[in-house]
Amino acid sequence: ACEEPPPRRVKELPIETLNKPPYSHGTQVTYKCRPGYIKVGRIMLECINGAWEQPFQQAECRPKPCGHPGDIPFGSFELTNGNEFVFGARVEYRCDEGYQMLSLKNYRECQADGWSNNVPHCEVAKCLPVQAPANGRIIVTGVFELDQEFSFGQVVKFECNENFKLVGSKEVHCTSNGKWSSDVPQCQETSCDRPEIQHGYVESPKASYKKSERLRYSCNKGYRYGDRAEAECTEFGWTPTPYCTEILCPLPRIPNGNFRPQEDVYREGDEITIQCNSGYHFKVVTGQNTAQCTKTGWVPSPECVTKPCDYPVIENGEISEALRLNAHIYFPMGIGQQVDYHCHDGYSTPNGRTWVRIRCSTVGWWPEPDCHKICRVTRLENGAFLSRQKYVYKENERAKYSCSADYAPENQHGEVTCTKNDWSPPPKCIRKNTCRHLEFENGYFTVRKATFHLQEKTTYRCLDNYVTAERQETGLTVCQENGWTPPPKCLRPCKAPLYENVNYHRNRRVFLPGDTLEYTCADGYQTAINMTTGIARCNTDGEWIPEPQCLAIKCEMPILPNGDVSPKAGVYLNGAVVEFACAADYVRVGPFSAQCYYFGWFPSPPICKVDPKGCSPPPEVVNGSIIGDLEEQYRHGDITEYECNDNFKMVGSKEIECVDGQWSSLPSCIENKTPCGSPPSGPNVIRSWQIDAQFSHGVEVTYKCRRRTESYGQKKIKCLNGEWKPLPFCGDPSQKCAYPLDIEIMNTEDVPWPNKETEVHKVIWYRCKPNGSKIKQATCIFGKWSPEIECSGKFLLCPPPPQLPGAQQMPVERNYKNGSKVTFSCLKNFQLDGVNEITCINGKWQSPPRCIERPCLPPQSIECAEDPRLENPSLRVEKEGKTTYLAGAKFKYVPRSGFILDGQSEITCSMGTWTSTPTCTEMSCGRFPTVDNAQIEGRNKKTYEPGETIRYQCDAGFLTVGNPEIICRAGNWTAPPSCEDVTCTDPPAVHGASVASSQAKRYLPGARVQYECETNFQIVGENYIICTNGQWSQPPTCRDLKCDPPPEIAGGKVQGVKKSKYMPGERAQYQCWQGFQMTGDSTVACENGTWTKRPKCTGRRNEKCGPPPAIENGDLLS
Repeated sequence: ACEEPPPRRVKELPIETLNKPPYSHGTQVTYKCRPGYIKVGRIMLECINGAWEQPFQQAECRPKPCGHPGDIPFGSFELTNGNEFVFGARVEYRCDEGYQMLSLKNYRECQADGWSNNVPHCEVAKCLPVQAPANGRIIVTGVFELDQEFSFGQVVKFECNENFKLVGSKEVHCTSNGKWSSDVPQCQETSCDRPEIQHGYVESPKASYKKSERLRYSCNKGYRYGDRAEAECTEFGWTPTPYCTEILCPLPRIPNGNFRPQEDVYREGDEITIQCNSGYHFKVVTGQNTAQCTKTGWVPSPECVTKPCDYPVIENGEISEALRLNAHIYFPMGIGQQVDYHCHDGYSTPNGRTWVRIRCSTVGWWPEPDCHKICRVTRLENGAFLSRQKYVYKENERAKYSCSADYAPENQHGEVTCTKNDWSPPPKCIRKNTCRHLEFENGYFTVRKATFHLQEKTTYRCLDNYVTAERQETGLTVCQENGWTPPPKCLRPCKAPLYENVNYHRNRRVFLPGDTLEYTCADGYQTAINMTTGIARCNTDGEWIPEPQCLAIKCEMPILPNGDVSPKAGVYLNGAVVEFACAADYVRVGPFSAQCYYFGWFPSPPICKVDPKGCSPPPEVVNGSIIGDLEEQYRHGDITEYECNDNFKMVGSKEIECVDGQWSSLPSCIENKTPCGSPPSGPNVIRSWQIDAQFSHGVEVTYKCRRRTESYGQKKIKCLNGEWKPLPFCGDPSQKCAYPLDIEIMNTEDVPWPNKETEVHKVIWYRCKPNGSKIKQATCIFGKWSPEIECSGKFLLCPPPPQLPGAQQMPVERNYKNGSKVTFSCLKNFQLDGVNEITCINGKWQSPPRCIERPCLPPQSIECAEDPRLENPSLRVEKEGKTTYLAGAKFKYVPRSGFILDGQSEITCSMGTWTSTPTCTEMSCGRFPTVDNAQIEGRNKKTYEPGETIRYQCDAGFLTVGNPEIICRAGNWTAPPSCEDVTCTDPPAVHGASVASSQAKRYLPGARVQYECETNFQIVGENYIICTNGQWSQPPTCRDLKCDPPPEIAGGKVQGVKKSKYMPGERAQYQCWQGFQMTGDSTVACENGTWTKRPKCTGRRNEKCGPPPAIENGDLLS
């Protein structure tokens, strides 16, 4: 029996509930599947032998399938739980990049009733609309509405308006998370801050620079600029970036030489000394053997080159014409090459020959070419050389001469030396102790004598229109040992200018060539270049250059539409004042008058309007107030007056006027607390303060009045903002005031005198005749009306004072009465020409000064250009030995050959400085010259930068003549070398020998050719020859070892018939004649072309000779 109930399983449940154990053997329990599972077969457990067993093992509950979960557009899914789409499985969905899921749940689960949830939905990611940056715009690809959303991947580009630069990304794109890749950029005005340049500085710096502005910068000593010495402000910043790098030179490599000192690093200014090996010399022949580290590298280049011989520069001589005309081809020459030279006429070679040959050696040209001076004996006026038949003298040789009667040698001993410049001193015989009558230009001696004694004085006179150097018609000269002293001279003077309106110092009436005349134009006149002063120079023709000239300052009649100008004139002179009046029904808006100045009319004419606008109430002034009551509306032409609070100072006009709807410039009330100097002393005032004392702002001082005088009010004055108020004054209180005729008195009142009840003074209220509407008040104080009664006509007023070109703007008052003054000051880089203050006199301003641009000093020259040329000479000013140039002066630079200018070739004087001077750029070189029979070492390009080199390597069998390296300098290559053929032709024939080496048409330098002598010949010398510089060395000889027939001996003969030649080792035998006895070996042998020692045959004593021997092919005649 089974003691336990049947087990509960994960996937199955028993159909019936069994909970009453034990269970007998054979009990069966049937199972069903849990939800989500399906049954395969019958699932049953049976109690067998006390245990529950499953008879049908294949039956089971399997997970229920849900089918495919469903794909989504723009996305995918992944099975995250389980391996199949069955109960319990889970899939998670994700959207493709750029898409975002709209569904809340991104998964589906396989449940008992199928897949949970709906298939999720992916929608393309959207970004919010973007706004164009200020001062910029949006550029979108495709057709889009800028106020709509953007989809993933869409790109928006931004551009800024001209003169603005983009700060931020120039384009943004909509990212996959629906956000823009970066913030919208900003468009900022293109400007560049002054750069901080390490080891350098900006020339003429400014705080900031606008687009396209350039700056120049320099580097500290020991540093050089990067790309170039200037940079331009662009939207990307400074281009190119200004920077300075330390000037370092590489460790030199000097084949065939050495140098010292040897360091790890060489900086600008460091020097090395080059020592070349024997047979070599420093590449640059300057007399020194040092090179310096510069910003361009080692200068000169440290190299040791074979000592060639350059073109021989022969003082007073020259080489042959063929070499001279083709010097660029033949020079420099190599060691061993030769040149012929001759000397110019008047010079001689060392050996006296016409032509002398010199040779290039390791020490240069040898012998050193020399042409020394020769001096010839010539006819001597009033004397003769003591030459003794010698007519030519060499340099440094001396000669003597003597003079005729009444004449003496000019030098003491009558001895001269032949020098490079001919005889020194020149041989000359002069009349003893006399001077001759002298003829000179433009004058004559007043005494007609042929000769004059020493120390004798004589007078000379100049022709009409000429004067002496002392500016007189006659002069005095004295006969001295060295001639007439001072030499008589007559010059053409310049006449004193008699032009109208040209003023100059009258202390000189006669001007000599070279004198300058500084003149000033009268008031109302100016020079041709619109200046008040001018300078002219007297030339040798007695003319002023340029001609002094002062032209009247003129103005044309101003035009006033709907109005009239008076007085009328075609042209107005300087200082003329015109008044403006508008036609009927028109009202003047603007000034009532204008004045003619050197720069035209000022102020500009008014406008005539039919109905000018009125003004609203005038604005308030800080620390001040309006005098009188305010009105709701003011008419054109109405005037309002301001006053400042106590302790404040008014700057500007106290009155403002309504002008066509606008109030004229407001005054301001300031408290600058400027201290005051010593108070002024008025009439009858007794001071109680120290003169020259200084008083702080706000300080009060008291004063007293002299007897029988009184002050108006308290006897106190106060320092307010640098001015004393009120001014001290003591007067007679009983003085009465006269009533002006041009006023209408509206009311009068007697008012007690302040602090003195017994005295009264008159106060009146009045208005101006004939049309005055405003009622004004005035008080009679000490016989004068206060404030002053102002009813005088406008004819006593001056126009507003001129605002000068180049001057500081000054505050403008409303009315300028007779005696009013204004002061001028110039802007920076301008200087005042004239007085700084002018006065209004009878309705006109005095002629104002001028603010002229500061002049410029002479400009700097630049290394690669000729001296700059002044384009407008009239703007050059020479004064007190100094030269300056007026504003507008222009200089033009012209580059030397091989250079171009970087920048404007013209500079202009402006504000006391010259515009940017151009810099030099060395021109590049074109193709290098071709050298026959040579190859090059270096890059083959169309153009080469200055300093680049090309090295030539002659082909085998050719010798380099000249410097093998050429350099690009100023657009041209230095002279190339030539390749001289140094191969050898056929080796020379040697008698009795043949060439043992292989034969060729040409033989290279160093090639050897061996010889072999024929049989019975012996070689003499080396058995080979060597090709050197196109020539074979000395060939050997082959000595014939055969012997001629053995010679005859006295008293004997050779036995047998003689042969014409005997081979080496052959023998011959001698025999003596009858009666002769042989001494020595009778046999001789042929050895090395000669016979061994021959025997001798001597006759026996007292024996006679036998018959003479027979000879071949001959007969005995006697």
